[in-house]
Amino acid sequence: MKLFLSFLFLFAQQTTINAQEAEQENGIIHEFKSFTDTHKNEKVYLHTDRRFYSPGDLLWYQSYTVNATNNQPSQLSKVVWVELYSKTNKLISRQKTLSNNGYGHGQLELPKSLEPGSYLLRSYTALMRNYPEEFMFEKEIVVVDSTIKPLGSSGNDLGLQFLPEGGHLVNGIKSKVAFKAVNSGGLGVHLKGEIVDQYDSIITEFITEYNGMGVFSITPTEGKKYKARVNNYPIELDLPTPKELGYVLEVNNAKKNTFDVFIRSNVPNSSDRQSLVIHSKGKVIYTFEPRLKVGENKLTIPKIHLPDGISHVTLFDENNNIIADRLIHVTGQKSQISIELESSSFDKRSKVSAKIVSQNQQSIDGVFSVSIIDLGQTLDSIPDQTIVSELLLSSDLKGYVEKPAYYFDSSNPLAKSHLDLLMLVQGWTRFSWNSITALKTNEEKYLAEKGLEINGRVLNERGNKALENGTVTFLNKNVIPTVFKQASTDANGRFTMKDVKFYEGDQVVFQAVNKRGATNVSLQLDTFNTEHPPLANSKRGSMQFNFSDGDFTNFSDHHQKREYIKATYEFDSTKFRDLGEYVIQGKKLIQRHGNRGNVYGQSDYTVDFRKIDTSPYHNPFQALQGRIPGVKIEIGGTDVKISLRNSVGYENNTPLSQLMPLILLDNHAMRYEELTSIPPSSIDRVEVYKGNSASAFGSEGAAGVIAFYSKVEKDILDEDGKGAISMTLPGGYNRPLEFYSPQYYPDSENNTIPDQRLLLHWEPMLFFTNESQKTIEFYNTDRETNVLINVQGLSSDGSVFNASKLYKISK
Repeated sequence: MKLFLSFLFLFAQQTTINAQEAEQENGIIHEFKSFTDTHKNEKVYLHTDRRFYSPGDLLWYQSYTVNATNNQPSQLSKVVWVELYSKTNKLISRQKTLSNNGYGHGQLELPKSLEPGSYLLRSYTALMRNYPEEFMFEKEIVVVDSTIKPLGSSGNDLGLQFLPEGGHLVNGIKSKVAFKAVNSGGLGVHLKGEIVDQYDSIITEFITEYNGMGVFSITPTEGKKYKARVNNYPIELDLPTPKELGYVLEVNNAKKNTFDVFIRSNVPNSSDRQSLVIHSKGKVIYTFEPRLKVGENKLTIPKIHLPDGISHVTLFDENNNIIADRLIHVTGQKSQISIELESSSFDKRSKVSAKIVSQNQQSIDGVFSVSIIDLGQTLDSIPDQTIVSELLLSSDLKGYVEKPAYYFDSSNPLAKSHLDLLMLVQGWTRFSWNSITALKTNEEKYLAEKGLEINGRVLNERGNKALENGTVTFLNKNVIPTVFKQASTDANGRFTMKDVKFYEGDQVVFQAVNKRGATNVSLQLDTFNTEHPPLANSKRGSMQFNFSDGDFTNFSDHHQKREYIKATYEFDSTKFRDLGEYVIQGKKLIQRHGNRGNVYGQSDYTVDFRKIDTSPYHNPFQALQGRIPGVKIEIGGTDVKISLRNSVGYENNTPLSQLMPLILLDNHAMRYEELTSIPPSSIDRVEVYKGNSASAFGSEGAAGVIAFYSKVEKDILDEDGKGAISMTLPGGYNRPLEFYSPQYYPDSENNTIPDQRLLLHWEPMLFFTNESQKTIEFYNTDRETNVLINVQGLSSDGSVFNASKLYKISK
């Protein structure tokens, strides 16, 4: 057995190598590669703080935008659209979220006028609009109030499908037939029935196993017809007509490291050549050209090269037409996390430290989000839709998947077999051969949005003549660093500014001048595009609630109590402060009072960016390369490595030569990858401190300090701002807010205010920087209750994480 497996792995690996070398010769491989090279696509996932809300609540979310082929954080799109729809598909709210290197966060205010019921949260990027809308992110949320309770629609109609494994029944060959029974709301229905032939003889019986899905076996006989009869339903449904000659594809995916492919044939003496292709997310993993004989043909294939998620097992004829196709799912879950607490029970208002730990203490480079809720005040439970179930399953399937997180429950011995059953009934995927061949000729109408765009026109003062070679300047001082853009006008006076950054409510400044620098001109801005994709083919089902009237009353009573506390004590458990430019993570080292001189003492070196042509550079680090003696800068995408000479000694047993200098932007500490998203044209100068000069920064400056300073208004606008226009633009990013969580000390002012928070803590943008654990801290409320912690996240290599933990608040 060991010898056989060793030979098998060698053969499979060699097959992969041969496939890569033969890309130009093998039409199937070439088609896949051509499609993925020319058709870029993304996925979006929103982690929300919960599912059940009251009118007027804030819905908190973190967005994860990934490359659709490998789930790695996407750097293509900076704009993530977030929409809320009613049950009748009416648009309630729409906003833009800034995504930096695949991550963003924000909040959606639910109108107080919302009627109770189910609503759809949808999210996507512009690039995703080139593909069917069924692959946009969707999540149903529920609004509950004290007067009317939302009721799930179970539906009375029955939809029933029978799906032979591989696609066809063939006379004389035993086949598995999967089936799916759903109600009018798209939810699974339990049923049983029997398969009969035209003489009403019972061939076999069938019964659902999970969520309306089941499977049975049948060997069709030539000349017979088959139909399904359902108990307690007046339904008789014909099974697909068997082929006289053909191939039946069966897959056994029960083993851990390999899967078996059975190809059964009744085609005699065939000289046709077939290809068996294993492909995933548009990439060919294995190709085989088996010599198929009449009867059973078996291949055992290793899973080692298959990525987590959905793969196709497809049998092609010599003309690249599909003979049979089967989905399989691989869930290696190579990376996992857990949540560790000091106890399973805590006192009221006590401080809780929750440690997020990676499996086997493996380092993680990624971003996480954390939601902590009081289960006694909500109808929520452990999430049934997570970043794991979305990116590894639902996002690649066209139809509605009921409770997708169930299939990733490692403690459930039936979850894996039920997931394989789902693969049998859920046939249409994002990366199927048919979808690729159908989409390959489509022109990509929508491009990735690299930021916000402003278009307009500059005319003479009377507004009747276009001005060519004029200059338009944009200035936004509401973010750090100050954002400014400049654009020139063409022969028609038109200009375009790309990758502009402003938030809803920002007061921004425009200045337009003619080619001689005079400001006696007229500036016209285009209307911002409000077009959005239709919600015609949503794959949501009708939510079904297993709650009593008392559960809904309890939810509403607690909401009213929180509203009373807010009104009486002027205490709002969702207090927040404006984050402005959210990418700034560090603490402010010194208060800025307009004077941005050398407040830390004389620096060792200054780089004046006003004397540098920054147009060839994408970020400030690129513009700095080779300009500072003793400073070495290496850049790879958003990864930056900087070393300063004369940084000697040790810090926490680490040589300073191995540490990275502290990075400041306008006296705020920043992460390296955050500064790469800032245009170098907005930088005024850079100050470098090392050795003794960095002593003012304490231990944080042990490896040196590089301080960036952005331009101020007088450096940007011509003629001291003459002719400048201040305005609030529509169409800005949703301004992220920081969730407020109280801290309790003996003399705290909050000690006399009742604390009945439902959402104890919400923490987005929790960075892991090659770390194996992270600790978050928060305080409990006044309630004796059960609390749920849910952590979700994504690493730079495309690994997805989800973990939940329960604890109690007691006396």
